[in-house]
This record gives sequence, structure tokens and C-alpha cells, in this order.
Amino acid sequence: MAPQQLTVVTRQRLLDLLVVEKVWWWGALDEVRFLERLYDLDALAGDGFRRLTAREDIAQHCLNNDDWPPEWVFTDERFGLNGDSPQPLLRFLAEMLHPVVRRDPTEVQRLAGSLTTSSRPTASSSTSTSAGCRSTQAGPARLSMAPGRTGSSNHDRS
Repeated sequence: MAPQQLTVVTRQRLLDLLVVEKVWWWGALDEVRFLERLYDLDALAGDGFRRLTAREDIAQHCLNNDDWPPEWVFTDERFGLNGDSPQPLLRFLAEMLHPVVRRDPTEVQRLAGSLTTSSRPTASSSTSTSAGCRSTQAGPARLSMAPGRTGSSNHDRS
């Protein structure tokens, strides 16, 4: 799908899919190792109190304390995944499917299929916009996950 066709509603549907399916976006890596493939974590600000960089912030909350829910990254403005431009989200999703991150080809195919399906507007809810892009009239409800990493998952944190 071309970036100009990735509407705000579609981007939210993709993020909701990752939350609902409890996808551990970092795959075989940890959160820091995954995000440093996309961002300069030492150049991004930390919490401003005890941690000066995003790397320190993420390591503290995701690796040391494990007190941030997996979907924290989707709303963290430092990464722009829920922002105006579709590019950060597209890069993020592509990285999620990279062989270094996802080593099981069957899992990559399943996840890619789910993302592709979620990015398509449904016939009953699609309309044309003035820019010629298709969008849905109403997106899915915003979903949240219980804090922590409890619940079923097919991924180990090793």
C-alpha cells in the first residue's frame, strides 16, 4: 500500500491489531535492540528526571522493571507511530517482519497477512475522500491491554 493511501483510520486499525493479537513487536530481540535498529535512542530524550536518553528510559521500564505494557511504543511521541506521517509506522511494521526480528517464516506470513487484511477498507465502510484515497467512516474502538506482559503469547523474551 502506498504511504499516501495509509489513512489515519487504517494506521489506527493496524496498531489496534497489534494490541488485540498481543503481538510482541520486538520479536526475538528486546525492545531496546529492536528500536535501535530504527532510531538513535541516545539522541532521543529520556524522562527528564533520572534518565537522560530514550535508551536509558526504555531499558529501565522494559528490561529492568518490566512496568510498561507492550503497546507503550504506539503512543510515545518520540517514535511517531501514531503521528501525522505514515512513514514511521511503515518502517516499524517492516522491521517487525525482518528475519532478524522474526525468525519463524510461518509467523512472518501470518502476521503479514493479518496486517494486510487490517489495512484494507471493508466494502460496507469505505468511502472516497477528496484526495482520492479510500478511508473508512468509523474505525475500531480503541483497545487497551492490561498492564504488564501477562497473558498468552507465542514469544519468549530470551
